[in-house]
Amino acid sequence: MYNLIMVGAADMWNGEPCEFDKSRILEYTSETLKKPFEHLDDSAFKELARFPALFAYEVPTGGVARVGWITRILPRGRQARIEYSFAPELPEIPMERIADLVWELDIQTWEVNRTHWALKDIDLFPVLVRGGLITQPQVDALISIARSEGKIPQNDPPTTVKPTVVKPTVFRIPDGNQEPDLVSVMIPFSDTFEPVFQQIKTSCLGRWQCQRVKDVWTESEIIQEIFSLIFRSRVVICDFSGKNSNVFYEAGIAHTLGRAVIPIVQEEEDIPFDLRHHRYIKYDNSSDGLRNLSLQLTERLETLLRSVP
Repeated sequence: MYNLIMVGAADMWNGEPCEFDKSRILEYTSETLKKPFEHLDDSAFKELARFPALFAYEVPTGGVARVGWITRILPRGRQARIEYSFAPELPEIPMERIADLVWELDIQTWEVNRTHWALKDIDLFPVLVRGGLITQPQVDALISIARSEGKIPQNDPPTTVKPTVVKPTVFRIPDGNQEPDLVSVMIPFSDTFEPVFQQIKTSCLGRWQCQRVKDVWTESEIIQEIFSLIFRSRVVICDFSGKNSNVFYEAGIAHTLGRAVIPIVQEEEDIPFDLRHHRYIKYDNSSDGLRNLSLQLTERLETLLRSVP
């Protein structure tokens, strides 16, 4: 997890303590994460300070973000003052580069325009490494120093970008590797969704190849075909509309394999509870709605093209 602390005043992250209204602490934080800290007492603040922090600026400010640690939190009435330190091993990060990774960092679009403090269930350092903003040796040096200074408990697991190791008992690992330009689409088998798929395919033209399992026949079993397609994909688009159980299952495979998943849905309530904290694209199955879906998908795919290895 990491703390996202967003401010709006230029040059506010200058090393001096920063004060926050308690009502803005844990904004844009999922209810599950928020519950253990809801009283904002000394023990809650002590626990929050264990996690690394991304000290960021609201978009109009145009500042640069820094990565570091909260060193002390002093509550007083309705305010809380934080003292902090930046990680000298890590560079400044322009906010436009952070904007490219808002999905991976679980930063909602409107968050970048509001001063607040959020806790995110995201491992910060691997995202920044995959995005090319920092390097793994820099992270290793940072973690080593943080442990020696007591900022991270000695028994905390290392923060590294690890390769996915999968040993399924139901599926066969296909020959070949992930294809860097392949987008697979997991969508209900229904004529109603044919216009949706065609619009998704249009979003991929020129930069990505786009496939769905009904258009591929390389395996004798359909479930193995699905697994193989997801395995080969760099990005998996999952349409949860209608609470289709097959799509839920396929999304689980994609998440397990570490693929970048783009959830889309027509009705928000069709997103299962366990996935609702992930960002998704809501669309309307109409001409205008599908055009808007295409625009959002194109933007998201362009971001992934830059940031996902």
